[in-house]
Amino acid sequence: MATNAYLLLYVLCINSTKQQTEKEVVSSRANRWSSIMVKTEELSENVRQKVIDLHKTGYGYKKIRNKLNLPVSTVASIIKKFKATGTVANLPGRGCKQILPLRAVKEMVGQVHSNPKATLGYLQECLASSGFNVSKATIRRRLHEFGFMWTDETADLFERPSLRTMTTLAETKEIFRSADAVCFDVDSTVIKEEGIDELAKFCGVGDAVTEMTRKAMGGSMTFKTALTERLSIIRCSREQVNKLITDHPPQLTAGIKELVETLQQRNVKVFLISGGFRCIVEHVATQLNIPLHHVYANRLKFYFNGEYAGFDETQPTAESGGKGRVISMLREQYGLKRVVMVGDGATDLEACPPANAFIGFGGNVVRPQVKERSSWYVTSFRELLKELEKI
Repeated sequence: MATNAYLLLYVLCINSTKQQTEKEVVSSRANRWSSIMVKTEELSENVRQKVIDLHKTGYGYKKIRNKLNLPVSTVASIIKKFKATGTVANLPGRGCKQILPLRAVKEMVGQVHSNPKATLGYLQECLASSGFNVSKATIRRRLHEFGFMWTDETADLFERPSLRTMTTLAETKEIFRSADAVCFDVDSTVIKEEGIDELAKFCGVGDAVTEMTRKAMGGSMTFKTALTERLSIIRCSREQVNKLITDHPPQLTAGIKELVETLQQRNVKVFLISGGFRCIVEHVATQLNIPLHHVYANRLKFYFNGEYAGFDETQPTAESGGKGRVISMLREQYGLKRVVMVGDGATDLEACPPANAFIGFGGNVVRPQVKERSSWYVTSFRELLKELEKI
């Protein structure tokens, strides 16, 4: 009897120990999965982008570690990958089929329509600046799926008028007369100067920067690449920017003030969408009585001591295709039906679509590529005023 009692007690102890062990295993697994989930959240693309943003503003690895509560090795790995690839996004491994989301495909097709002679390399750069890192083979494959038999050698085939999406002269004028919003580029359009070139001259590096501006506006390099390289040469301080605006304020192009006033009197919304700098564009908007919330431009960043710290790369106007994204947002926000884009450069031309029509402006500088592909090209804002008088 005593033996049976001891045996029963022994079995109960074993079962109790087994249950306790199972609970510990479950608890251990739960903690491990919890740790994994936290790690996944910490290494999300948003957090990786925060690491890069802090690094660009001068933070060292240890400061970033303390601020974001990440291991130094993780911080170093993220920064190393960004320097090698130019992105914080997870790239597909070798041998994996690269997939482009619909938004990227639309952007790519839009680039082909707006720039028929664009090479695969140029399209690859444009997509990379928007965060999509894919091979030329993937770009070619996706274009083929949309009916574009695309190679660098046959790109000139897309110069055929039947493949263009640009409106005719009569259609463009009719859309302008009935537009409920007109978006203007600023540099070399609303104002006579190219803002970044003036800033470069003021800082003593004018010649080097002017050539890059010409390439960017002509479409031979992506806008973001050109902007980054130009600003890395200029490295202006906050004091220099303020002094430039005070000593050499931007000069309005003849006729723009009257044109904006006329449009506003007709209840047409007017927006300034610029690849230039907001601190300068806001000064222009004030002169034209355009609300500051109708201004979209790039933002310079400075350290506390006023030294140059970079620019806000999250602004849509910092990239090729950015002006088009702003217009898409405005259409949705204000319920706009007919939007016209007016400008002198390639980044303005590529904003149509989503703009319903594009008007090329050559009153300050003529860009041959833009003039060639504009159905309506003007050299004076008085031509637009005359068109409005027909209403």
